[in-house]
Formats: sequence, structure tokens, C-alpha cells
Amino acid sequence: AQAGSLAWELSQTRQSIAVSLSASVQAELTEVGLTNVLFNAAITRSISQDGLLGPDGQRYAYSTNGIDEIEFRVQTNVGEEMKALAKIASGGETSRMMLALNSVLQTHSPVPTLIFDEIDTGIGARAGTVLGLKLWALARSGQVLCVTHLPQIAAFGDKHFRIAKSQLDSRTFATAQTLSQG
Repeated sequence: AQAGSLAWELSQTRQSIAVSLSASVQAELTEVGLTNVLFNAAITRSISQDGLLGPDGQRYAYSTNGIDEIEFRVQTNVGEEMKALAKIASGGETSRMMLALNSVLQTHSPVPTLIFDEIDTGIGARAGTVLGLKLWALARSGQVLCVTHLPQIAAFGDKHFRIAKSQLDSRTFATAQTLSQG
């Protein structure tokens, strides 16, 4: 009974935080050039006969994380339904969504290094400057590695590397060369 009560209390707190997290990330998505993308932190529960008893009389499946199943869902095209972020977003969309999410969570994030690949896919110079500023802000509290082709984003970096791929004896190799500060 106590576990059910505590799990329900945790779930209620998560529900309220999910609403504000979703709204904050949604606002950030617009800033990073994903104007038609919708974001939702969805929290669901599954009924289970041997689960924890909730105050509503239902029994809910549980794990060491409580009774909630949490999934980030997005709608990347107008008219489509919300789907799991991990299943439908492209590389560039995922990078920008993670930038938006990390911008919101910046002060609470225990992650010391963030890596963004293809973050500049499908955006122009103006949006690149906005992304660069956001990446720079994230880098104030941790290490940020970013693969970009836009000088507007690269201009905010402290160190720059040229990454190249080559083939030798039917194998592919990647090399990183530090670029000079000139």
C-alpha cells in the first residue's frame, strides 16, 4: 500500500512537470527552426493484476522507476499523429530536438558532454546563428561536440577540427585534424 501511494505521488509530480517541460521544449523547437514540429512528454501507465494499487482502485504495472512509462513524442509533419521521437525523427531533427530539450534542462543536467551531429541539416544562416548561440550557452556548463557545415554555428566553437574519411585496403578510416586559429 505504501509503495502504491508513493508511486502515485511520484506519478502526479511527473504529470505536472511533463506539461511544463512539453511547453518549454515546444518554445525552444521554434527557436531552432522546427516551427511545424510538435513535442510532448507522454506519461502512460499499464494496468496489471499484480501491480501496485492506486487511489483510483486500479492496479498498475511497476518497475524500479515507478508506475509510469515515459516517452518523448513528436509530430514532424502537419496532419500526422504524435509518434515516438526515437522512431521517426531524422538525424538533423533529432539533434535539434535534443538541443531544445537540453536547453530547457541545462541547469538540471548531469550529462557532462553533449554531442550533436547533422544539427545544421535543412537550415539557413539566420537559424544557424540561433543554433550557434544555444550550443554556446550549453557549453558554458559542459562540453559540447558538434558536427556542422555552417560557419554561423562553427563561429561559436572554442576549438575546430577537420574530420575526413578515407579508404585504405577496403577499410574506412576517419581522421581529425586540429585547425589553426588564423
